[in-house]
Formats: sequence, C-alpha cells, structure tokens
Amino acid sequence: MRRRDVVPLTAAEVGKLLKAVAGHRLRLLYWLALILGLRQGELLGLQWGDIDWEKQTLRVARQVQTIPKQGTTITSTKSETSVRLLPLPPALLRALRAYLTSERERCLEAGQVWTVERLLFGTSKMTPMLPRNLVRHFYGARTKAELSEDVDFHHLRHTVGAALVEAGVNEATIAAILGHSGGSVTRRYSHVSQGAMRTALEQVERVWMQQAA
Repeated sequence: MRRRDVVPLTAAEVGKLLKAVAGHRLRLLYWLALILGLRQGELLGLQWGDIDWEKQTLRVARQVQTIPKQGTTITSTKSETSVRLLPLPPALLRALRAYLTSERERCLEAGQVWTVERLLFGTSKMTPMLPRNLVRHFYGARTKAELSEDVDFHHLRHTVGAALVEAGVNEATIAAILGHSGGSVTRRYSHVSQGAMRTALEQVERVWMQQAA
C-alpha cells in the first residue's frame, strides 16, 4: 500500500499550535519539537544532564518507548546516527533556563531530590511520561489550534525538515540535525559543523517566534 504523504504545517499553523500550548507546562516540549525536529520518544527521554549550558548544546541519546508486554521504558535511540549533539538557539536556551527554575521549584515542593538524571518532561513521580499521554495532549492542542485531524505529532518533525529546506539549508546539515540514517547521507553529514547547524536552527527559531508572537 502507498503511504500517505505527510504534509508539513504552514508557518501560520505552527504559530496557532504554539499559541494553543502557551502557558502549559509542556509548551517547551513543543518548541523543542518544532525547532530541533526531535522525535516524540526522544523528547520524552531528555534528561537535564543532556544540556551543556556553557556550550549551549543538547545531546540526544535516548528515547521513551512503550513495548508490548514490557511497558514503557527508556532505551537508546533508534540508531547510531540518532545520537547527536544539537546547538540550542538563543530563545530556546533562555526558555530552557526558565523551565529549569520552575522544575526545580516543583521538585522542592514535592520533597524530591534534584538530579541531572531527572527527565525534562517526566511525571510527578519521576517516571517517564507515557507516549500515549503526550499524543492525547497533542490532540487537545490540535483542536484548540483548529488544525486538521489528519495532523499527528510526527508532522512536527516533518515541518522542521521542510522549514530547513525552505531556508536553503543543505541536505547534509538537515540530516545531521534530524539524525537521519542510511548510506551516503550518513557519510556526508559526519563532518557537518556545529556552526552550520546553529545557523540553520536559529533561522527556524526566528520564523516560529514571529508566528507565535
């Protein structure tokens, strides 16, 4: 069967979605998804220790998965190329710092010990968020943003890819950012610099910020 083509969101639709989640604890998750193009499981697997505040980077190395008969667990990413170090654009970095402050306060109020192994988007019991719960939240945000019911969470990743293409970013840099795997593409992006990725991601961030203003 032919797979249905995934149509990326327009800039206006991205703006509506970001406005729909403004003020919610998970708003930063959506910003990470729409700027860095992270997969759903990768977002849920992020730990505070993955952020290098001095170098302004984020290491993507694990994912949350729900495996039949095993439940929801944290595993390594899908492939070797999925493990990547991504630059954090300035506005996203500021948002992460603010979110860190609020999460530490939430941890203190709950009488819990703060550690760098703590998940960015874990539950109040410090366990991974169930992927289906994130999907449920996305459906609510999608309705609030008046987006088509054909749009699912994976469309956000495709939207980032499309935005990078539209910005004139070369294929190797896009592959490095999204963690694509496979043959010649993998070999070509092994040399992509942090500077090239940072420039590309800052372009995406500026476009979305204008739409969400």
